[in-house]
Amino acid sequence: MSVFKSVFQHILVSSPRPSVALLTLNRPKALNALSTPLFKELNHAFALADDDKDVSALVLTGSEKAFAG
Repeated sequence: MSVFKSVFQHILVSSPRPSVALLTLNRPKALNALSTPLFKELNHAFALADDDKDVSALVLTGSEKAFAG
């Protein structure tokens, strides 16, 4: 399965350019604070991106006002 075809609750996945996976933390009410469910989703997305031959770069960012803390 591709990281781009997966649905996550706490992260958004996009491809701003060919071979680039952009993972955006999407917990605006919690200011994108790290949590166990978020870590689980990130680990799953990282594994999918690692297995995807079409992904050669991964960018992690935060949504709205905060990145993580």
